[in-house]
Amino acid sequence: MPSTPANAPLCPTPHGAPNGGYICPTCGAPVGDPTPDRRGRDRRFAAIAVLSVVGAVAAAAVVIALVMARGGVHTATSASEHAELTEWWSTTYPHVTELQEALDDSRKALESLDGPALASACQRMHDAARVDLAAQMPSPEADLTAELDAAADDAHEAAHMCLSVLEHSPNNYDAEFTSDVDQSERHLEAGIAIVNRSLTREPRKAARH
Repeated sequence: MPSTPANAPLCPTPHGAPNGGYICPTCGAPVGDPTPDRRGRDRRFAAIAVLSVVGAVAAAAVVIALVMARGGVHTATSASEHAELTEWWSTTYPHVTELQEALDDSRKALESLDGPALASACQRMHDAARVDLAAQMPSPEADLTAELDAAADDAHEAAHMCLSVLEHSPNNYDAEFTSDVDQSERHLEAGIAIVNRSLTREPRKAARH
């Protein structure tokens, strides 16, 4: 059996007590049976793997429980928000309709060069945007509030432009005026679409436990 020379460098591989004729694959010196160490390491690795799986399962269970709990709160809130939006829209819709009609009438009056009709439409536009609709803000939904606020701002700008349109030739101002009217109508339509999507969804009820 080979022996380790006295002046040989220290081998990095643990040898243990020589047992069973095993030879170190690094330096060739007699070593003990490496199998028990490997078995011990395998058992430790297996235990670590089992603990990791158990920990992952427990973490997943906690996440699922939190999601379910939050889902229950969201469900209950959805029904409440649906009722709140329904009530809010019942009082706001007439003002939205009035603003839409005033915008449409102002465009028709401009096209026909009807000064008195344009003045009347612009006054209604101003009141609907800056008084009636403004009194209903904010809405229960942030994106709906943003659309209606933008519609009111554009209508307000168009209403104040009416004086310039009436005092001068409408052909010199109709492009900018019409642009503000169109923008206001687009924002109104976007706001109405948001309301329709929200109110046509079936309100979900809180889960019973």
